[in-house]
Amino acid sequence: MISTDTSIKLIAFDMDGVILRNRNSWEKALSGIYGAGGNRNYAFQSISRHGKKFHVPPGLELRSYIENSFDARDVTYDFHLMADFLSYTGIKSVIISAGVINYARKLSETYHLDDYVANDVMDYRGELKFIRHVDPDRKDLNLDLYLKKFGLKKCEAISIGDSLADYSMRKSSAFFIAFNPVDARLLSLADATAYNFSEVIHIIRAINNISRGESFGTPISD
Repeated sequence: MISTDTSIKLIAFDMDGVILRNRNSWEKALSGIYGAGGNRNYAFQSISRHGKKFHVPPGLELRSYIENSFDARDVTYDFHLMADFLSYTGIKSVIISAGVINYARKLSETYHLDDYVANDVMDYRGELKFIRHVDPDRKDLNLDLYLKKFGLKKCEAISIGDSLADYSMRKSSAFFIAFNPVDARLLSLADATAYNFSEVIHIIRAINNISRGESFGTPISD
């Protein structure tokens, strides 16, 4: 149930699988160095939890390589509609991702999002070390910081993700949209489901119309 005093002023996006069609940006960034496929799993959760070690090849400037591995063709095809919507409505937007911070920065700059946070790596004595800025299972903690930064309330935020880990943002937002969800269990938890950004825009318009007591046509969810 959506409260009638809800008015969305902040959108928190997951990056992998939402803004980027690729669901694992660390795999995209690191597979060129260490190879792809097989039993390799470059997800932040897997590497950080299991203590896997990766040696940085001599002469490789790690961060520059990762920066250059970004592929603009991976951006979800209609995200530009979301960027335009944010621009003319003035709704603030942030990326909260356990993915590659270089990618989050590029997306934020290209689409004029208000802020971003994601995880990083460094070359420490020839070994790849992760720098954690986002706990994949506690993204609500990052969202809490953004609410304070922008002076907003939980009831003024909406979060968007494709996995159960992203659902942690629901603790700090009024509403959660499952975007092209990877796990069917997310369908039963989310407040609504969308498969493109045109649908997301419709949902947000509907919520804000409810808050102003306006009619909005078709229901946003069953």
